[in-house]
Amino acid sequence: MIRVLRAAALAVLVYTCAAAQTQGKWARIDDGDEQKSVPITTCGSLTSQSARAPARDTEKVETVVSPIGEIRLPALGHHMKVDEVVHRFFSTYGETWMKRIFVERAPGESCEIYRLEGDDGIYWRPGRPFIIDAEGNQILGTRSDLKGTSHARSEAYWVFDGGGPIALKPYEVAAEAMKGLIPQDGFVVKGGHLNIPEMCYVTPIWRPPFEVSGSFLAKFALKGTSLFAGHKEYTTTDDGFDRHEQECPIN
Repeated sequence: MIRVLRAAALAVLVYTCAAAQTQGKWARIDDGDEQKSVPITTCGSLTSQSARAPARDTEKVETVVSPIGEIRLPALGHHMKVDEVVHRFFSTYGETWMKRIFVERAPGESCEIYRLEGDDGIYWRPGRPFIIDAEGNQILGTRSDLKGTSHARSEAYWVFDGGGPIALKPYEVAAEAMKGLIPQDGFVVKGGHLNIPEMCYVTPIWRPPFEVSGSFLAKFALKGTSLFAGHKEYTTTDDGFDRHEQECPIN
């Protein structure tokens, strides 16, 4: 989802964080101005799905399939391959692309869990998915940065269990962690800065009329398949600002 569109919702701090463990289920996230979850019933082979780009009025299609890595499920003795498929569409109106992420849940069954459509005039690039190790689990992530100065991005993050992918909500966790810590009239501009590879979130905190009053830092941890803020702090000192930026670099 484009992060700048979430900034207003984040500012009012209405999010809550579920304490219970979420069960995985196979679904595809269709990303864009908003995120939509589409349930998955059947999954074909990666070869058959990547060879058939979704229908488009176009003169030419180029497809690149890139292996990303494997998701390990030690308790089940199971590994799942992750691949990225990028289709580039060429027509008289210009060039666009579609980014798709597939996870092989069983031999010959690759499930598409993410889809984003864009072009190089809006995004810097499609952005390559990544896998990181975290608290004995693994996080699969994807991020595509939009051009401009708004820090907007389309991004999604998952952990996995035997039932399938579980979408993580780091912005909701950060917003919940802010409650009672920052001033009551404090707010966030442009969604703040999330760094999942470093498992942290940092943002200036603004107050009316429109001035920076402090800095907020959250460091994430995983408990099973649930993401939470293992450390959180708010500071109003210059030293605190500098330390936050060092502990959670803007990437």
